[in-house]
Order: sequence, then structure tokens, then C-alpha cells
Amino acid sequence: MMASKSTCEPAEATIVHSAGSTSASPRTIWFVRHGARLDVSDPDWLKTAKRQHDCPLAPEGVIEAQAVARRLAREKIDHIFSSPLLRAVETAHHCAEALGLPIKIEYGLVECFFTKWFPYCPDFIPTSELIQQFPGVDGSYASVENPVYPETNETMAGRTRRAIHAMIRNHPGNLLLFGHGGSMGGLVAALAGEGMVTRAPSTCCLVKLVENGGRWVVELDGSDTSHLGNAPRAP
Repeated sequence: MMASKSTCEPAEATIVHSAGSTSASPRTIWFVRHGARLDVSDPDWLKTAKRQHDCPLAPEGVIEAQAVARRLAREKIDHIFSSPLLRAVETAHHCAEALGLPIKIEYGLVECFFTKWFPYCPDFIPTSELIQQFPGVDGSYASVENPVYPETNETMAGRTRRAIHAMIRNHPGNLLLFGHGGSMGGLVAALAGEGMVTRAPSTCCLVKLVENGGRWVVELDGSDTSHLGNAPRAP
């Protein structure tokens, strides 16, 4: 799937701060940044990469993903969503196996399409190919967003806002979202306001929002990585 210029902007999403839950307890939304990237630990990977913008996890990133899966295995989670970029899907895969849930590929969670990070319009591994590598990917899910390249801070904020409100509205219960450092800030800001996530969030950090009286309250801002234990960390 190729991100491209759109002929019309999607309709602005209704701002919804809560929706029905499958239990009496408050709704919870978890955000996880992907694990450590292979292109950071092994720059030579770029020399032969088919998609230089879409690297897999480094070995230490796999260890991080397994650690966050162990941490979240004891939580009540109803739906898992992931950015289409391989490093996010691979991280989500470990949690999906631990929780016994499918992975919904949501393009609204992808990294910010700033030209300084993506000097060309990126493409993604088709969902049909992701399923071959990760059978837990849900091939029936239709993404609510298709990011337009290039993005500005304003268009990224609009895209992440529409995506998070659609996921909340359409999927009752507790959500687990896998994304990126840049897009995670936009997603949390759409619910709880700006500046609620730690600056430069670590790989496989956890952000937790809990519904409280029609508002979303940040319980974890991404600064605590104790769940990773002694896992090797990305530089």
C-alpha cells in the first residue's frame, strides 16, 4: 500500500473521550513504541535493504518485545492495533501471541511522514505478505486512515486524532497500540493533551491511559522501562 496525495481530506472525527467497555472497570489504552531497530545496531543492513525505511527489529529489539509481552500478558486487553511498519508489527506479534489476540494493521499509527525522516514517499509490506510472516495479523480489518505524504505537524496531529477516536468508537474494551516515538505523542495528545509523554521515549516503553469520568488520565508516561529488566538497550 502506497501513501499518496489524497484528493479529499477525510471528514473530521467526532471528539469522543470514552465509549462502552466490555467490563465494569474503566477503559484502558496502552501505547507501546516498537523495539530497537536493526538499522541502528547494524547500519550495513541498509546496503542491501529493499525498503530502507522499513527495517525489522534488531536482536535486542526482539528481546525487548518479548519482555513487554511478558509484562502485558497479565493485563485485560481486548484489541491489538499496529502500525504497518515491520518493526512495529514484529513487536506487536510477541504481545499478540502472549494474549491470544489478532493484530489489526492501522495506518493511522504509522510514524510521522516528515521529509527529514522519509525523504521519499514510503510504501508498506502488503497485509497479505505480513500474514505470511505473522499469521496473527487480521486480514479482514480495514484501516480507518491512509496517511498523506508528506506530513506536517498539523496534518500528523489530525491523522492521529482521527485514528484514535475511530478505534475507541468502533472497538469497545481495552486497546493495545503499537507505534512509533513521533506518532505516539500525537495519539496521546489527542486524548490527554500535549506534553503528556516523556520526551524521546525509549524503545518498548509503555504509556497507559485510563478513562476517568469521561476524561483520559495518563498513568504511565513512557519513562518507566523497568519491565524490560536487563534486556540489552538500543543506543
